[in-house]
Amino acid sequence: MKERGDAEGATLEFKSSRLFEQKNDKVFETLSREVTALANAIGGVLIIGVEEDGEKRISDIAPIQDTAKDEEWLENGLLPRISPSLQLSMERIQAEGGHLLILDVPASRNAPHQAADKRYYSRRLFRVDPLLSYEVDDIRRRVSSSSTGPS
Repeated sequence: MKERGDAEGATLEFKSSRLFEQKNDKVFETLSREVTALANAIGGVLIIGVEEDGEKRISDIAPIQDTAKDEEWLENGLLPRISPSLQLSMERIQAEGGHLLILDVPASRNAPHQAADKRYYSRRLFRVDPLLSYEVDDIRRRVSSSSTGPS
């Protein structure tokens, strides 16, 4: 991805491993916003352990060094903070000096999802924004109509 020059966008988010230097509550609050925003929109991938440059491209691999900060730790800390629950997959990729965590978040059929702060978010092109009440209602209608199918 670094060699190709892939950049953040509507379906791709990079996070530095420095995020894990914060207290667990702050880590999970931040990640709950990112994950719910992707699930409430069109889905996407969140990669933890890379640094980005001013053009939102990977500038450096900065792996997570703490071996306890793994998929199980992330699942146990993150998923209980999201309501309603959502499905995502996590993968660890070994890198020199540590590992990266890759979260694959599909667009949810159970949206909208609330983050740890009890707010709803959606992914825009390069950012995560809180949803307004009518946007939450629109997502509920969209999900409801897609689950019932055509009449």
